[in-house]
Amino acid sequence: MNAPPPCPVPGWDDSALVRLTDAQEAALAWIAPEMGANCIAFAVKRAEAWVNLIFSAGPEALRSRPTRFGIPLLAPFPGLLPGGRYAWRGAEYQLAPNAADGRSFAHGFAHDRPWRITRQTASEVALALSLPEALSAAERAGYPFEIDLQARFSLETGTLRIAFEAVNRGHDPAPLGLGLHPYAAVAALTEHREDLVAEMSPPCPPVALPPLGRSTLQQFPIAGDTPVARLRAARGGPAIELRIAASAGALAIYAPADQPSASFEPTTCALSAMAQGEGGSEGMPALGPGEQLALSATLRWVDG
Repeated sequence: MNAPPPCPVPGWDDSALVRLTDAQEAALAWIAPEMGANCIAFAVKRAEAWVNLIFSAGPEALRSRPTRFGIPLLAPFPGLLPGGRYAWRGAEYQLAPNAADGRSFAHGFAHDRPWRITRQTASEVALALSLPEALSAAERAGYPFEIDLQARFSLETGTLRIAFEAVNRGHDPAPLGLGLHPYAAVAALTEHREDLVAEMSPPCPPVALPPLGRSTLQQFPIAGDTPVARLRAARGGPAIELRIAASAGALAIYAPADQPSASFEPTTCALSAMAQGEGGSEGMPALGPGEQLALSATLRWVDG
């Protein structure tokens, strides 16, 4: 058997990464704890070749656009908050814009903070982040709620398992949503993104993906206990599969205009929830004191 490959993403120093392998030595994953606990690569062995399923980039690119590569963790809410302003329980809060448009606040804080490792084995790593301790004074004013976040990545029989949890350790209900944002590498499946379709079950019409230079963002409600999403060539063949295991309420399909990737984005609330305010089917849910919210999924290669 060939030796396992180095990290397939150029520019990374091994000391900045946690490397995981499964017991069969058929899958490898690399996580960057200091950069949002982002899983920057996930490779599986097919015949005599290793295939990286994740679209990613070096540390400088990830630092400048932390929600556009790898598997960003989204908390304490996913989606865009126009103007960075929201209301909660009769109070107004302001967050400084961090999105590319310079006017919105995007995807919370978890994706660009250093996480601490709490447990590590050859095939698993657990990490933690506490809010508002990880925030600046201005950010704490905009999100003063006391939330403990935990993320766990593990490899088992060629499958990457991701468990993401939040606990409200404070005394007040907190606006809280979780999201995962894995970017699949088009090159793992085909040369041109427009050859791919996104499939979801329970059955939804397949979504044809646009070529580079065009983007798409579509969101669908989730039905069923373990919905499955697959990215594959329209003509058939192997697929990259995301199986969602807990608490997701919506699934978005995103294909950015400027990179050869596509993302399935499971979230516990609508992407617009923070902007909609508290309550209702589209609004931001409250996580009460002592309550826990979990989102988990598996990612794997499926032969055609």
